[in-house]
Amino acid sequence: MTGQTNGSPSGAVLRLPRTTAATKAGARVLIADADGLARGMMRFALSTSERIGAVHAAGNGREALELARYFRPEIAIVDTVVPREGASSWFESSC
Repeated sequence: MTGQTNGSPSGAVLRLPRTTAATKAGARVLIADADGLARGMMRFALSTSERIGAVHAAGNGREALELARYFRPEIAIVDTVVPREGASSWFESSC
């Protein structure tokens, strides 16, 4: 099971069950951004859409790769300066 920090100062870990992607019809979206506030805002905005089934977020490239391999998102929003295995290596290994 893959975890991710939710950007809180305590570094709390949010666990996402694999069934999350299948619980609601719609596109699976992955957000990769080091800025916790931006990540949270995008996640909130997308999760309110009826056309989006699941939104997963990562704070660095390594988390993004793990989530992408596990959840197979149909849409990826990736910050080009995401730390730890930046966007260029993420695209190379995902495409």
